[in-house]
Amino acid sequence: MYRLFGAVGVLILIIVIGTASFVESTKASEEILDKLESAYSLADSGKIKAASIAMKEAANRMNEHSEILCLTHSHQVFDEISLETEKAIGLLEHGEREQFIASCRSIVFRIRDFKELEFPTLKNIL
Repeated sequence: MYRLFGAVGVLILIIVIGTASFVESTKASEEILDKLESAYSLADSGKIKAASIAMKEAANRMNEHSEILCLTHSHQVFDEISLETEKAIGLLEHGEREQFIASCRSIVFRIRDFKELEFPTLKNIL
């Protein structure tokens, strides 16, 4: 009987940890996406300085949440997104606004794909 209780306890623990990981990962991705979309819209409207600040904040958020985001995903994908973010900051600092906007959109799409990998869909499970 104690084995059954132990097994149920472990199952509940796994469900709680998995749910907490999902919630934290989703919140972190949303926070990063908000900053990236803010940087994109600011650059698109010509506010380069504010866009640069927003992009740096997005990069900082990515670094802060890297452990959470890489918990269930490949580190290589996250590292590629981080590198692309740093390149985008460099583009903006050198006045390449149009390339920055294109790079920013690409980063937003990659973060969305990264976030969707967390959802427990049949496609992601298989």
